[in-house]
Amino acid sequence: MNALKRAVLSFSLAAAVAAPAAFLAPPAALAESALQYRQAILQDLDPSSADRLLKSDADRAAVRAALPADSTAIFRQAAELKDLMDMLGAHSDAATLRRALTARPAPSELFTQPAKLLGWTQRHAGASYDLVRAVVWDWDKLTREQAAWLSPQVTRQAWEAMTLPKRHEHMRRWGQAIHERLMKAAPKTQAEVDRMRQEYAAVRGAISHDEAVDISRRLTMASRSITALGDVQSRLSKLQDPALKTMLDQARNARDMETTLSTLSKIYDRMGVANGSLKAVAPAEAGQTLDAGSRSTLAKALGPALMRQVRGTTAGDDLAEFYKTHELKIAVAPRKAIATYDDGTRTITFSEELILELVKGEGLTVSQFLSRGDAFGRAAALLAPVFTHEATHQMQSEWARAQKISDQSGQHRELEAMMVEALFTNEKMAVDPGFKAVTEGAADRSLLAAESLSLAESLRKNRTLFRNKIIADHYPELNSLEANLWCGITFNLMLVKELQDEITRRRRLPIAEQGRLARGPPFPKPGMTQAEWSQALRKVGTPFLEDQVKRQRETAGAKAEDYDKSRDRLAQADRKVAQAMQDLAQGKRPGRKASGVPPP
Repeated sequence: MNALKRAVLSFSLAAAVAAPAAFLAPPAALAESALQYRQAILQDLDPSSADRLLKSDADRAAVRAALPADSTAIFRQAAELKDLMDMLGAHSDAATLRRALTARPAPSELFTQPAKLLGWTQRHAGASYDLVRAVVWDWDKLTREQAAWLSPQVTRQAWEAMTLPKRHEHMRRWGQAIHERLMKAAPKTQAEVDRMRQEYAAVRGAISHDEAVDISRRLTMASRSITALGDVQSRLSKLQDPALKTMLDQARNARDMETTLSTLSKIYDRMGVANGSLKAVAPAEAGQTLDAGSRSTLAKALGPALMRQVRGTTAGDDLAEFYKTHELKIAVAPRKAIATYDDGTRTITFSEELILELVKGEGLTVSQFLSRGDAFGRAAALLAPVFTHEATHQMQSEWARAQKISDQSGQHRELEAMMVEALFTNEKMAVDPGFKAVTEGAADRSLLAAESLSLAESLRKNRTLFRNKIIADHYPELNSLEANLWCGITFNLMLVKELQDEITRRRRLPIAEQGRLARGPPFPKPGMTQAEWSQALRKVGTPFLEDQVKRQRETAGAKAEDYDKSRDRLAQADRKVAQAMQDLAQGKRPGRKASGVPPP
């Protein structure tokens, strides 16, 4: 744990003056309201009361004023309850909900004790009870295969006494063995692909989101391979070409999928038939790799091309204004993610693998791709939606810096960026027939194009369902805004307790030893591991320990304001997107100036 640098969130709410209306009520009424909140949230674990408290500045100020000693615990628990209730609302299957529950970095007993979670769910979210039984790996909800794998290792009685993290640790081992096997699979028939897909569905809840994405991509490769095998066989039945038939046999008999795809790609080349869908996922051919020079050339060309693509849309207007005062830095590098924004270097980096997928799908070498304006333009069009996403992250970071708040990652940032991305795709398709044709035409060979179309359609249909889809399908393992809050409070309390325990220990030491420690050095550096932090506690001068306790308490109130600002920003972004989509449905030209909605 980076204890000094961690952006802890403590809801001490020293800035109660933000809600002066709370103090207009008689003191007795304030105290009664605060006591009711304490009972409802700390004792009854009532999510409705938690949600009401987090939404009301006046009520939060009343709790802080009437119960200063309990307010931190009350706000921490309120945030946890809202986080849990939001998760139950967003997730409709056990796999993604389990990922969300087990990914929280500071889980309480409500999250880790299956019996407590089930009891709470039965009282407050009865409709989700059966789902939560599956989430906590209830023994009676295990599949026959899972139970058979587990039974030699643990009894039912021992299983029922285990925490959720311990249960999940067992099932992770089961899931990772299947993940490893599926990543090596080379199906040659549709029946084999179907079995692979069934295994993936069964194991999805026992592996990480990234591992699930790996298998999903593998399934895409397998499906395209099977389709191509059938297509080639049909074409060759009309040709008398023994060499090509031999190559087809080699493709069928290959031990790995990569060889099958590569051989099929060569067959299509020999036949003079284009197959961008297959080539996009096949291994790279000669000239289809990037070096330092081509990466640099590509990155320099992408910036202007992407800004041209987004022009005339809501996102484009915002970005044009933003980049008048901020530098647009683009890079291309090996990345597992499609694209990332690095706030340290203020750089948007696109995945080299993604770029090469587009190059291969065009059937070109990298040099041909860079020199042909039509191919590069199509690629820029396909990359434009994700560019608006990552550029939104840059704007978020600069906004947080200007607001002097901690720039925490989390679902709230991704929700805003995904809304911007989906809105852009909808607007661009409405006003640019060329973009629409490129995106729809590439959907069968480009996962990026298919995802852009899916997100755009989801936003058009229902913004609430869109929000849930983003949380469940894309970012289940990220903290929500409320999770950042309650996990931060937990870390803050732990940090303060460790400091105070050490100060108390020193007061019991002989006077001479106390004097020596009082003259000790400051903390050596702001970014320490847990081990380094523990060692430093014993050596740092006592005045520095006392100062650190004071600093933590002084910054606690400001963290509450950070939460409010981030929540309000997301709400403003949601309103802006809703207005822009309404304008689009009414046939108005897109863009911030047309909609009249200010950027968040």
